[in-house]
Amino acid sequence: MDRLQQYVQDFKESDLVLVCIGELMPSCDKEGRLKSLMNELSGKLKTKAYFVLNTSDTDLSDTDIKSTHLVQTSFLDEQRWTAYNTWLAACLKMKMTILELGEGFSKPNIARWPFERLTFVSEKTRLYRVNEAFPELPKELSEAKAVSVKQNPVEFLAEVCKYL
Repeated sequence: MDRLQQYVQDFKESDLVLVCIGELMPSCDKEGRLKSLMNELSGKLKTKAYFVLNTSDTDLSDTDIKSTHLVQTSFLDEQRWTAYNTWLAACLKMKMTILELGEGFSKPNIARWPFERLTFVSEKTRLYRVNEAFPELPKELSEAKAVSVKQNPVEFLAEVCKYL
């Protein structure tokens, strides 16, 4: 099973989905498709408990993602940040899939490292790190817990939307 098929299967079986739009996404989005893909993805997320964490400078507030499910670090709203952290704390015993798209190293303490830690401590969490330049995962995370995908994250998101 390839990584895309594996992600689609994990998405369908998960109770919770966490999507991170990383800081490198705008530079990977040469055709300007990110917002339309997020609109498409929001339709797929409606049946799930989900959060979208946006660490990029692209404002996603004008997409179809519910504002209560969107945390944008560039436009940080303390109330949403608290809700996001509360949601994460409650997720440890539930099956969760994390899709980290194009996250770099300028703010690793917001997404990259917490996702690794969450995946390590939670038995039912799987992390998909999609990044053309930095897809590496720590050796403590086995392939059963985390998947590294060296691919343009916008292209991967487009493929995910197509198959969900």
